[in-house]
Amino acid sequence: MKKHLLGLAIGIVIGVPMIVGARGMWSESRFTLGQDEMRAGNMYSITEDILLAGTVKGDAVMGGKNVTITGVVENDALIGAANAQITGVVTGDARVAASELLVSGKIGGDLVLLTGRSYVAEGTKIGGDLLAAGGDMTIDGSVAGNVRISGGSIVINGPVTGTINIDAAKLTLGEKAVVTGDLVFRGPQAPIISPSAIVQGKTQYTRDDFGSRDFGRFAGGVSFGAALMKLIVGAIVALIFFGVFKKQAHALLHASFISPWRNICRGIVGLILMVVISGGLVVTVFGLPIGLFGLLLLGQLSILACALSGVVYGVWVMRVVFKKADHQPTISTIIWGTIVLRLIVTIPVFGWIIGALFFFMSFGVVVHELYQRFWVNR
Repeated sequence: MKKHLLGLAIGIVIGVPMIVGARGMWSESRFTLGQDEMRAGNMYSITEDILLAGTVKGDAVMGGKNVTITGVVENDALIGAANAQITGVVTGDARVAASELLVSGKIGGDLVLLTGRSYVAEGTKIGGDLLAAGGDMTIDGSVAGNVRISGGSIVINGPVTGTINIDAAKLTLGEKAVVTGDLVFRGPQAPIISPSAIVQGKTQYTRDDFGSRDFGRFAGGVSFGAALMKLIVGAIVALIFFGVFKKQAHALLHASFISPWRNICRGIVGLILMVVISGGLVVTVFGLPIGLFGLLLLGQLSILACALSGVVYGVWVMRVVFKKADHQPTISTIIWGTIVLRLIVTIPVFGWIIGALFFFMSFGVVVHELYQRFWVNR
């Protein structure tokens, strides 16, 4: 997985099991790659609990409630979870979005985090840079590159070969901290540096009270972060869907180009019908369970349609604009198609129309596929 796939990748991929091919195609609530097992290529897994104790020869893309790596990932690891643990080895980069994170293994490349609370244990070795945003963080391990963090309370109590650049409410350098490069810190109070800590470069502190004057900057940061999250979530859902359900995903993509305007009409009519029927059932006593299920299904289908629409856009550009009639979706097509379409949607009126057309086209394909599978072929 190349670095341009972004660092703060997120595995918030709920809802996919209810989509096309739901009959027996979704994994159970727990997935385990045993200690003696090996996955030859990339590994994709979306389920509640994931344990990777074996060896993955490619990338590992995982999303769930609890994700644990005790084995070896010989390329990059991409994790989205409520609780994540990396106690094994990731040869390449590790990108994690989690509420709670423990790292006590070895990361050969960069460690990129979006977390609520994280702990890099003593003995952990990070071969590249450490880039993080979120809440509180404690780093007792070693970092061979630079450290760039924006968060709450940050504690560094290990060796850092490069430069440390931190925006946080509080920074503490413990007695085992050794910083080869410069220390740059912005926060409401000066960094707390142990007498035993060593900073070989320059130490620069800029007072920033994070007061009311910074509310606009904070709100802007939250808005930007939310937009970035949407981009990444869409790309990750599309990647995992096309990685796990290859046959069904390609069938849906192929159907999108057979009759695009008919699919757009199907999408509009299907969405309206699902909203009206499910909403009407919700207000009745006996129809409440069915109505809630319908609304839930609508949400699941919308997630899939959003993910599929970016891929459809990317392939459409390659086939129509670049005249590659037989182009099939690749990882790069999925990534840039999803991101570019999401950016286009931010353009008033014109972008909204383009985004709506591709969404309804994708939604229409999904609804039609479900209709054919579960009603016509019942």
